[in-house]
Amino acid sequence: MTITALYPVVHGDRVGEAMANKENERFPSLSSEEVEKLSTKYVPGNTEKMTKWAFHTFSAWRDAHNKKFSADQCPLDIFKNCKAATLNKWLARFVTEARKEDGSPYPPKTIQALLTA
Repeated sequence: MTITALYPVVHGDRVGEAMANKENERFPSLSSEEVEKLSTKYVPGNTEKMTKWAFHTFSAWRDAHNKKFSADQCPLDIFKNCKAATLNKWLARFVTEARKEDGSPYPPKTIQALLTA
């Protein structure tokens, strides 16, 4: 498979014309600009969807938790400015307390997806 055939599969339409000139090379040398262009901001659609779902679910849980427990508030900026121990505390509470919208518990695979997203 040639480079020009491989990169569109992985990187969509972000293959520069420089890549077309290097299709017969086994290990083409790419400029820093070419590497940056191929690697920046590429997130597969399903990964982006799962991340948004998990973040929305966590945010809904955090808001509900903070309404119930005024003395023990989960920080609003938990993913930006907190220590690992604090993040661990709140993620542990989240996965033990979070439920589906109908109130039933999430299956283990869903909890795993919430944590890895």
